[in-house]
Amino acid sequence: MAHETAQTPYINDHRRFEGNGASASPAWMKHLRSAGIASFGELGLPGQDREDWRFTNIAPLAKQAFAVSPKRDYPELTGARLERYTIQKDEHRFVFVNGHFSPSLSAVNFSANVEVFNLASAEARDNADVQRHCARHADMRTNAFAALNTAFLSDGLFVQIPEGITIDTPIHVLNVSVQTDDEPARASYPRLIVTAEKHSSATVIESFISMSARASFTNAVTEIVLAANSSIDYVKIQNEHVGAFHMHTVSGEQHAESRLNMFSLAMGGAISRSEISVALEGEKADVNVNGLYMADGTQLTDHHTFIHHKVPECTSHELFKGILDGSARAVYTGKVYVDAIAQKTDSKQTNRNLMLSETASVDTQPQLEIFADDVKCTHGATVGGMNETLVFYLKSRGIGGATARGIVTIGFAAEVTEKIDHAASRSMVDALVVSQLRKKLGNEIPEIVHSGKHDEKE
Repeated sequence: MAHETAQTPYINDHRRFEGNGASASPAWMKHLRSAGIASFGELGLPGQDREDWRFTNIAPLAKQAFAVSPKRDYPELTGARLERYTIQKDEHRFVFVNGHFSPSLSAVNFSANVEVFNLASAEARDNADVQRHCARHADMRTNAFAALNTAFLSDGLFVQIPEGITIDTPIHVLNVSVQTDDEPARASYPRLIVTAEKHSSATVIESFISMSARASFTNAVTEIVLAANSSIDYVKIQNEHVGAFHMHTVSGEQHAESRLNMFSLAMGGAISRSEISVALEGEKADVNVNGLYMADGTQLTDHHTFIHHKVPECTSHELFKGILDGSARAVYTGKVYVDAIAQKTDSKQTNRNLMLSETASVDTQPQLEIFADDVKCTHGATVGGMNETLVFYLKSRGIGGATARGIVTIGFAAEVTEKIDHAASRSMVDALVVSQLRKKLGNEIPEIVHSGKHDEKE
């Protein structure tokens, strides 16, 4: 059943939110918030009676009440403490603390013709492009968490890359969850909007971290729109505390001959779910959606993807891999939908899972719905334990058993992290993966070494 009573605290919190400063927001933002809370009230928190949630039980989240985080200073949160999360030294870094922009912790040096500002700023209030894209791509009519994020819309980041501009330095949005012992359990609602105009390109990284061990709730929405011939590399790193709850809706829209390369790393959180949808609106658009999830203990990690081929001659490739230990559970549901008009579609969808314990489990459902007859579409999924044949081969070459298993595990992960084009992001993801595996499998785990196919790009 849906968690009807669990939605009441959020509706009450929304009333308090609207009366405590949010009333100063511009009219268009108030309108979106009203639509968001109305939609959330109708949908409620999803239960396992809904088909797309039947493998994911969010009862532990529904049992707790999380109040929206007010904007406040945390003196203990300094630039020095955040230094370890830097992807690249000269990155354009935007830091959001519990969903609120922190100029003092950010480091930005854009040229004047790039439109970048947080949604709570004066620049965003009357900007037509912000109003045109904000909450227009993530569907809050069917997605309860997108609706809830919109209901508490107050801040976030808007990035517009002008026509013909290539931004070589990555844009890093660092979302920090923090709360003191005397605060109630907090929720944050990050929002990121990226629009790439014709013939433009950029790398965008979105990180989610926790600076305290208390239970928290991050409910994020990211909207990415690519005009014709534009290119975006998007990397998500979710490494929140193991007691955190994380819900993330990512919606992409691509036009003719655009390229979107997405990667998602999911490591933290008691329950985490990413819903990724991409609409291919223009011919010869190309999207790659890849990800790695790692879970241990009683963690539950869930990925839902939906790629909609609306026009001819588009390509979509997906590779998601999972490494599960303990009593962890993973869910992967991927759907590729090909309209009748979308002839010459090229689509491949793959999910592979490495089970390091007998008590871990995974539910995987790659799906195709094809209404065109001239297409090349494949999908597949595997679930299995350690490749003992390969382990035996390595041991026969004088490599110890623990090291051999580490090499096999690292190789499994490296196949998908290699899909990250941006070198510094790839290095950060690799380091996090190695660190996590060493905690579980010992220091025999080697570093990740890639094939070298990225050398020209680096």
